[in-house]
Amino acid sequence: MKIFETILKIQTLAPSLGQDATKRAAVGIEIKLLRFLAPGFDLVLEDVLISSEDIAGWSVANDGPLTVALDITITDDLKKEGIARDFVNRIQNMRKDMGLEVLDKIGIEVEKDGEVVTTAITEFKDYIRVETQALTLEFKEKVADATEVDMDEFSLKVKISVK
Repeated sequence: MKIFETILKIQTLAPSLGQDATKRAAVGIEIKLLRFLAPGFDLVLEDVLISSEDIAGWSVANDGPLTVALDITITDDLKKEGIARDFVNRIQNMRKDMGLEVLDKIGIEVEKDGEVVTTAITEFKDYIRVETQALTLEFKEKVADATEVDMDEFSLKVKISVK
């Protein structure tokens, strides 16, 4: 049925249409629906109640004619990328604390700690190595003389050596 298809399409487009356009579209749909259900019935804008509600998983902000909607769902891929970026940040801070120059090459040893972290660092290994000037990035069961690096949801034991 075309009316219900239109309603579904408007629901998926609503965040990007803006408040005024969404209201106009909703009014048009409600008028079509009432005309379908009650043929010959005269309906005017004042007869229609327009309401809005939050869409789960989206953050929406309005400022005058401008509406912005962001999908705030954190997928597994985004979580792994975030872990990798966080790891790069911690390594860069360690390099700075060690007094290393930007182009100094290093080796990184990481003590294995949980599947999520290991997977994230493994999947983004090339990115991490390029960003940190690391010639090696290795996981080990135990790392002697490691520094404990606090990340948001976990801690890692990491050792950096100059190559």
